[in-house]
Amino acid sequence: MPWEKGEASPGLVDFLASHAELARGKVCVPGCGTGHDAREWARAGFTVTGYDIAPSAIALSRERTAAAGLTARFEPGNFLKDETTERFDWVFEHTLFCAIDLADREDYVRRGFCAG
Repeated sequence: MPWEKGEASPGLVDFLASHAELARGKVCVPGCGTGHDAREWARAGFTVTGYDIAPSAIALSRERTAAAGLTARFEPGNFLKDETTERFDWVFEHTLFCAIDLADREDYVRRGFCAG
């Protein structure tokens, strides 16, 4: 899998390490892949839900998160098309936006998952 880097985003790791004062809340990780970024948020004490369109990625996310002794929820689904009533305090992604068709990018930005 060319998108599988084997670790959380270095920028996320640095951000969480340098912002220990952040209020803990609910984090959405769309296009979570095998869950590296979701696990990093969980490790920092956040409540995490990862979404991915690939069932195999969801299965690996669940397995690897349990093996790491962490808790996060992983759901299969199309982040742009599936409806939800759940709201999040944070949305974090760094590889999904570039994979979205140009015509769908505005919908992605307006998705409205953030609380507030």
